[in-house]
Amino acid sequence: MRSNISASIRREVIARAKFRCEYCLVHEDDFYLSGEVDHIRAIKHGGENLIGNLAYSCIHCNRSKGYDEAIVYNGKPVRLFNPRIDFWTDHFVLSEVTILPKTEIGEVTILVLKMNAEERVRERQVFKVEGTYPTNFDAASAE
Repeated sequence: MRSNISASIRREVIARAKFRCEYCLVHEDDFYLSGEVDHIRAIKHGGENLIGNLAYSCIHCNRSKGYDEAIVYNGKPVRLFNPRIDFWTDHFVLSEVTILPKTEIGEVTILVLKMNAEERVRERQVFKVEGTYPTNFDAASAE
């Protein structure tokens, strides 16, 4: 159940994200496949093609996320990181190129999106050496 997102909204989402995956911070120039505009709340769960429900994502994060908005973690529901209402630095911290959680939301997001899978960490290490992956990330850059 896919709904078309207009080209102008796609451009706005991508520009707002400063051309980086809003989850793992990889720049679109380093995407092996094109980036995707992700529905934070899936259409099948009542989400819409509104700018406030869309995030820019690399294919790895988007495909791992699927339709998930939350999971049961330690016996209770915990939602995933939402780039429209959360600041990245409130939930994550970079340790070199490994993304570490600061909160349960961060833990769940890292787990579901497989953000620290071995191959993804290796890729980010290459991007860091090439100078395209952030050495630190602050909340102001995410706004």
